[in-house]
Amino acid sequence: MSKNKSAILICLLLLIVMNISAADKLMINKDSLLNAFKNIPEKTKLQMLSDSAKKYLQGKKTKAYMELLLQEAQKAKSNYHKATAYFYFSEYYYMANADSMHNYMHLAEPLLLADNRKEEYFRMESWDIFILTNEGKSKQVLAAVNAIKQKARQMNYPEGSLMADLGLSNFYFRNGLEEEGIKLAEDILATMEAQKAPLHKRLNVLRLLITNTNNIPKRMHYLDLLAQYIHEMEQKKIDHLENNNSIDYLKFTYHRAYANISSAQHNAPKMFYHIQKCMKCSSKDDIVMKLLWVDYYELTKNYPKALSAVNELMDILYRMKRTKDYMIALNRKSNILYDSGNTKEAMDAFRTYTAMKDSISAVTYYNDVAKLRNQHDLDQLELKSKQMELKEERNHSQIRMLESSVLLLFVVCCAAIIIAIQRHRNSLAEKKARTKAEEADRLKSAFLANMNHEIRTPLNAIVGFSQVIVDEDNAENRKQYLNIIQHNNELLQQLIADVLDLSKIESNTMAFYYKDLELPSLMDDIYNTTHIRMKKDISLELESCAPYLFSTDRNRLTQIITNLLNNAIKHTSEGFIRFGYKIKDTQIYFFVKDSGEGIPENKLDTIFGRFVQLNEMSRGVGLGLAICKGLVTQMGGTIGVTSKLNEGSTFFFSLPIKKQ
Repeated sequence: MSKNKSAILICLLLLIVMNISAADKLMINKDSLLNAFKNIPEKTKLQMLSDSAKKYLQGKKTKAYMELLLQEAQKAKSNYHKATAYFYFSEYYYMANADSMHNYMHLAEPLLLADNRKEEYFRMESWDIFILTNEGKSKQVLAAVNAIKQKARQMNYPEGSLMADLGLSNFYFRNGLEEEGIKLAEDILATMEAQKAPLHKRLNVLRLLITNTNNIPKRMHYLDLLAQYIHEMEQKKIDHLENNNSIDYLKFTYHRAYANISSAQHNAPKMFYHIQKCMKCSSKDDIVMKLLWVDYYELTKNYPKALSAVNELMDILYRMKRTKDYMIALNRKSNILYDSGNTKEAMDAFRTYTAMKDSISAVTYYNDVAKLRNQHDLDQLELKSKQMELKEERNHSQIRMLESSVLLLFVVCCAAIIIAIQRHRNSLAEKKARTKAEEADRLKSAFLANMNHEIRTPLNAIVGFSQVIVDEDNAENRKQYLNIIQHNNELLQQLIADVLDLSKIESNTMAFYYKDLELPSLMDDIYNTTHIRMKKDISLELESCAPYLFSTDRNRLTQIITNLLNNAIKHTSEGFIRFGYKIKDTQIYFFVKDSGEGIPENKLDTIFGRFVQLNEMSRGVGLGLAICKGLVTQMGGTIGVTSKLNEGSTFFFSLPIKKQ
């Protein structure tokens, strides 16, 4: 017995040391911890691991204790502690990895129900409602809420219904139904108060109300109630509750909310007071603190400090890859620059923000279209499955009828053959028509989506700067805005011209007029026209051209080479762009080479399509390359590209040397 006590003391000392050490050391010391457990009774060992796992889960530091708990529970064949380990793993992955959470939920739920552990069972079920809400699955949310309530009634566990209602309240808030969300959450809180529910459960409801209520008087009422709970914890000397509700975090929540209210009320001294209180809390959130300082400096018109704070915030968000929050911070930065009088920098920031927003919107749109397409395919498969079932039923019916008599068999077979042939023909015709219609619909939808995105970009600039120029007194800035508007007008005109050209190419109505021309003279003209549009850090080079009299359509050949040069300019920030031609046997080989960003390998096969985008952050290639391919093909030639990412690209095409 004394040996067991000594082992327990040693283990407790190890736990204390490991509680202080860094999270990565926990994984290293797992074997030594297990060795220390060897002489401890299984029941005591499992309980100690369970308590340690719970403590570390609240700090979100490591999974080591949960893994040890599961390992020891499996050795001891303890379903109770296996269920505990699965529950902790579900909580660990909650809001981080939904698939992993569901996996451990399915493992835990049968064991929890077998031990009648209703509290943990319904907590996991309610987490699923929050995840479905975040994923925008409205129909599944309502179905899950009803299922949980029904199960709670069957198991005679009213608290399960309250957990489901809390998830439903969050759903209301997330979908803009604030009044419904407030009413439901207040009813839940009143019920918990009447039942004297544990403080951490009431705090969960209160935090939901504070976070999502826009009505300031109501939010202040909830904050007063939060202050009472904090005072109650201080009187009872409670530092930490369940579900990560530490007293420091609650104080931080309280003062952060009041700082935001003070900002809305333009009360700078009071806002500064609450920010200082937030900084004294050990559970403060760096991103939230940066946001509060940005609000405060904007409120006090201290624009240099506001700009410094928002830059620090953007650095943090960029490292964390929180793109949407980074865009919001970028927009805040443009507003600060504009308010401080730095109009040019504000416009640069706003242009960057607009470009990122358009790019992300396009990606989101295409993802939504892909999801709809997948759903459409699933519906089609279900329809085909039902059609096959019906056909099978008809075949069985025909077989039963064939058994009646030999004479009837002969007649029915003949009829069946005729019907089968006719159905086959009809099926082929319907399939062909459906395929053609679906393909036309897909191409139309994709083209309209791309055109919507491409046209909106210059229109946004034209409308935005047209509104800004009215209020601008500085002549230099007005001139700059006029240039931007003019540039986007030209982009819009070029886009419409490209659409018209592409439609002519695809309908085979493009006219070609061939005549003899001196190729070096044409290349010089293209060089002079393009050179004036080159960026500062890019050199345009025309390779030495051998004299040659070539019979071709001058305008279409010029259009092809110019489109390739424009594409190179668009995707090259520094270095060179080189072009020229070479005479090879019965063909003339034209090329445009650049030192630009290059093309990813997976995009090489589709680069001559419409509006191909190399990545989420780069500009698309528009219609220029698609027009080039159409023109070269109709002129009897071929076109291609070679490229290496970040090293440059070479576009080339060849035309036959003969009278067309």
